[in-house]
Amino acid sequence: MSLGVQQQKQSRISQLPNLPHQRESEVLRQTHVSKIPGSTMRSLDENSALQAFKPNFQQNQFKKNILDDIPEDNALKDASLYQLKFKGKDNSLRIISAVIESMKYWREHAPKTILLFEILGVLDSAVTPGPYYSKTFLMRDGKNTLPCVFYEIDRELPRLIRGRVHRCVGNYDQKKNIFKCVSVRPATVSEQKSFQAFVKIVDTEMRYYTNVMNEI
Repeated sequence: MSLGVQQQKQSRISQLPNLPHQRESEVLRQTHVSKIPGSTMRSLDENSALQAFKPNFQQNQFKKNILDDIPEDNALKDASLYQLKFKGKDNSLRIISAVIESMKYWREHAPKTILLFEILGVLDSAVTPGPYYSKTFLMRDGKNTLPCVFYEIDRELPRLIRGRVHRCVGNYDQKKNIFKCVSVRPATVSEQKSFQAFVKIVDTEMRYYTNVMNEI
């Protein structure tokens, strides 16, 4: 009799409705299981939750991309972006190939840029000694001529032949209209053939550079 009474009690307990805290525990358990990656539970609620998550993720990613593309200051101009690009290069030395005419033009339109010019020209005068160990001479390309000076401080000026093409590297003094050479030597045949192509490349790059710097 006692055994039958115990079985009846257990049967009644199992049939009792779940208490509130038990129902809450069950909900939390199901929620936890549904969040586990690779879970075998594939209910409709889980599928709808995943479908709702993917668009939100894409939307957040889309917003992030848009925010990344927007500058910090809405008033920032394209010139400011170019300024950032050239920021570390403004004071760097540039050696550019140029004819006499383009050399004068770039010196005028890029006065704050440190430039050394490489020019090819025909020696059009005798080499004349001057004060402070200087040697002066005249270079010509086409109809343009350029007074040049070389200071024999650490080395002597090599022998120059009048009427021959020479390669001169130096800085152009716009106020005095004189080219201060740091290197002078006869130009090779390959240098004479490729020089015009280099001049065209420099003209393109310098036009872009001066336009950008003028917009800053």
